[in-house]
Amino acid sequence: MRCYRSSEQLVEAERWTAGTLTFAPAAHILLTMVDSTASPDVLVVGAGPTGLTAALAAIQAGMTVRIIDQRIERTQYSKALVTHARTMEIFAALGIADDVAAAGRELKALNLRGSFGVRGRVALDELDWGDTAYPHWLIIPQFEVENLLEQALARHQVAVEWGTQLTGLQQSAASATAKVSTHDQPKTVTSSWVVGADGGHSTVRANIGSKFKRAEAEASFILADAYTTAHLPDREAQAVLAPEGFLLLIPLPTHGLWRIVAHLPYVSEDSAEPISPELLDGLIASRARIHFGAHDIEWTSRFSPSYGIASPLRSGRVFLAGDAAHVHSPVGGQGMNFGVHDAHNMMWKLALAHRLESKDAAKLLDSYESERRPVIERMVARVQRITTLVTDSRRAGRRVLGTAAPTLLPRTAARQFLGQTMAGLNIAYQHGPLVLGRDKLSGKRAASAITRHQPPGTWYWYTDNNAVQLIRPDGVVAVSGATRQEVNKRIDRNALLKTILDVVAPTS
Repeated sequence: MRCYRSSEQLVEAERWTAGTLTFAPAAHILLTMVDSTASPDVLVVGAGPTGLTAALAAIQAGMTVRIIDQRIERTQYSKALVTHARTMEIFAALGIADDVAAAGRELKALNLRGSFGVRGRVALDELDWGDTAYPHWLIIPQFEVENLLEQALARHQVAVEWGTQLTGLQQSAASATAKVSTHDQPKTVTSSWVVGADGGHSTVRANIGSKFKRAEAEASFILADAYTTAHLPDREAQAVLAPEGFLLLIPLPTHGLWRIVAHLPYVSEDSAEPISPELLDGLIASRARIHFGAHDIEWTSRFSPSYGIASPLRSGRVFLAGDAAHVHSPVGGQGMNFGVHDAHNMMWKLALAHRLESKDAAKLLDSYESERRPVIERMVARVQRITTLVTDSRRAGRRVLGTAAPTLLPRTAARQFLGQTMAGLNIAYQHGPLVLGRDKLSGKRAASAITRHQPPGTWYWYTDNNAVQLIRPDGVVAVSGATRQEVNKRIDRNALLKTILDVVAPTS
């Protein structure tokens, strides 16, 4: 058994029980953190949802971790709002799904409005959700998700190092060395891996020379969280496609508090009108014919979205995730969720890599890019198309869309799109060495009824009357077949997967 450092030998003996990735006992985690805070297995840069998920997943995989953020403290603004079903499945694997669900509120319906009232209603529990245990859009402010992730880290004696900025980054064949500064005091952190989860203007991305070409959208949005005097259904969102522009009203978990999202023609920051109750009331009245009565605004933002994907997503021992890897408009609520998915795809691979020979480890780590990039590209393109559609500058186009949408949304394809696609449930990994075949199961997430019995961090055999499946630690089916013999033959033809299964012992 190979280890990074001799000081971890005791912990390694506990981690790799029966060849599976498991939690180290709490006392040993504390011992490891004391011994290796200067040289953790993983240095995570950025303490948003992506970075916090990466840190928690690293601990679950038996690795030591440090997480830094240049901000002085966490902001208590809502920002991202929707936690989708696939993200909840990942949170369940990390042990925090119940806490997240308790802090949020399930959205019950989406009302489609025009200039003259409600034109259609989509009951979200009637969408095509597939087999997930979380068939809903959960409304929960981003800072609440971050707080719960941070509390989970604290239970493993890991704290975010606030006010700590990355100032430089170098790599060797054996490690990555980060220069950081806390209160103008320079430090050096040597780690096996670095995860850049430090946002759209990522310092990590700049340090590894990853290219990031942005395409600017010809649109402007305002976001605001404000209380209302209007009596609106408190678990139903209002989507408005009026000739005057797109408008979305989303109820927040706090009673009477709503998120307002409105598209406006592009104006420069200097000439933009301040976001006030009067501005919000005027927009809502003209587009939805609702007398909103905005007051006590808690948070506002005005921005023009851009679109871009970093290339590459990995350079040696450094990985990019979340907004550091991809940016797009907020339409569809994909950003925070896809960042969590990035971290979930990545961390079990980092934990496994040091148990393989260097050639096999490189192939394993390359699969982060080969699996995530096609999925990210499809998501960004989809969000860009939807955003362009709802922000079309032609008033007639918005009028036609507003009229057609109530007719289109009840259809089967639309119901599956709003359910499984938006929720990240039908993501499929069809590129890379860790998925064998293009059958109906391989490369897709395993059914919730199966993965809820899968021990965290393990490879897992599942057999029923229909198929034999080998499921990866991230809940994705690596290979399937009619019989175990058929599956084993396919594995024997894949050198990397065969090597991995010689190292780990799948459970069943």
